[in-house]
Amino acid sequence: MYARQVTNLNIWKRKLDSLPSLVPAERFLSSTTIESGQFSPDGSRIVFESTRSGAYEVWECRSDGSNLVQLTHLNSVTGTPRWSPDGQQIAFDSRAPGNADIFVMDSRGGSLRNLTNEASTDVVPSWSRDGRWIYFASDRSGEWQVWKMPSAGGPAVQVTRHGGYGGFESLDGKFLYYTKGATVSGMWRIPTAGGEETEVIGSLEAGYWGYWAVVKNGFYYLETTGKPAIAFFDFTTQRTTKVFELENRPAREAPGMAVSQDGGRCDRQDRGNNPQRSPRANPRCETSCTTHHSPERGRSGADLRVSAQTVRVCDRHRQRCG
Repeated sequence: MYARQVTNLNIWKRKLDSLPSLVPAERFLSSTTIESGQFSPDGSRIVFESTRSGAYEVWECRSDGSNLVQLTHLNSVTGTPRWSPDGQQIAFDSRAPGNADIFVMDSRGGSLRNLTNEASTDVVPSWSRDGRWIYFASDRSGEWQVWKMPSAGGPAVQVTRHGGYGGFESLDGKFLYYTKGATVSGMWRIPTAGGEETEVIGSLEAGYWGYWAVVKNGFYYLETTGKPAIAFFDFTTQRTTKVFELENRPAREAPGMAVSQDGGRCDRQDRGNNPQRSPRANPRCETSCTTHHSPERGRSGADLRVSAQTVRVCDRHRQRCG
């Protein structure tokens, strides 16, 4: 006798207007597993990790969810794919070498390069805005810090000194925004030219280190101080605005949110009892999120326009940091 828990994530979409919308969401595509998706810089494609082949691999599809293509065949725990600024390359992490390393491949899945080869765990890559550097989280110093190395290969440089995990540069390339992993709440920033870190918000809950995304004038993030919601922090006003509420909390330990700069319809992911999922995006304002869902409780969704942006929240079933 044994017990087994089976869950799923579904993608739902909702069109948003300039005023709050009461139009019900509709389910978009269903599949076996889709997590950690990110839109290409031009918004036309989505790269994501999936276990539909039996192991976590990197996949790609069009922004309408069609033309699924498996990009990696490493038969290992592989994921957190991130587009280069020009859309020509994809960085990701994989445990194929035995420990987790950072890899880069071209956007069609060829020319695979292993960038890191230390005995440390190196995960969760992201690109600098000029494409010259790749940031990643590493425990090579004995604790989790953000490091960076040339995207063409070369020695790695430690960026943070007081803890760091997932990080993204601001769109102007002046600051690196980052969180500190599974056990520390908040978000910080540090000048890319060097300097001291500054805490930006303290309300990003520990365990949700991946539920935020930087845009031109601020960042979206998961706010859980009250009812779970997607909120927006404005760089100019230094104020936070609630964008929409979630019915349930998203799954923890996920690099869970990505933003398409082209904006459009709104998607979301709900968690149910059978394995299904898929990604989606398009022009104007788009929102998706992973929630714990059961049919009798209904669904969560968005009801406000999100400044011509696209927000996508994805789930990850494995932990990246301890």
